[in-house]
Amino acid sequence: MIRLLMVGLAWMAWAAPLPAAEAEPLARDGIFDVKASRHYSGIGVARIFSRATDANRYEPGLEFRFADGLVWNPPLTQLEGSYGASLRVLSQGYALSMGQSTGVAGLRFGPVQLKAGVSLSLVNLDVVQERWGFGMFWPRSMAGVGLAFGHVRVDALAHVEYLWRWSGADQYVRGVGVLFSLERRPIGPDFR
Repeated sequence: MIRLLMVGLAWMAWAAPLPAAEAEPLARDGIFDVKASRHYSGIGVARIFSRATDANRYEPGLEFRFADGLVWNPPLTQLEGSYGASLRVLSQGYALSMGQSTGVAGLRFGPVQLKAGVSLSLVNLDVVQERWGFGMFWPRSMAGVGLAFGHVRVDALAHVEYLWRWSGADQYVRGVGVLFSLERRPIGPDFR
């Protein structure tokens, strides 16, 4: 009987309408207010060169990248935050980074954007010289120029990265590539 009473009280609490909340005055949009951001998703490709820390020569490879992020455009500046993944085709194997978090800041002159940023790859799996490896926290720094045309962005970026492998030799990577991004619907409710 008590169980039935508890179920009934829980149902009444769930079904009861919530009291109307007083409307809070709207605050001015802050720099990182999601209402003032634009949501972009992009894919990119880069020509990379990598070498083990104990080697002398860089070997060529490719990187394929996906990024999903938010962009804020305060006057004359630009701030970006993105999350993504990268697949690197190295001369002696592969490296996959998941959870690649990136922060970028720069200057804006009309459609031209000068930018620099840092990134951290949280979870990384790789196969180098037929040996599986795992790593975390691979750091990356980048600089480049971007062009924004309405809902389309094209970024040309140069980067350096340290593949901190927890088994096997670490790798130095440097590269130059391009990232194509399209604006998407805002994340969550549309506040505009």
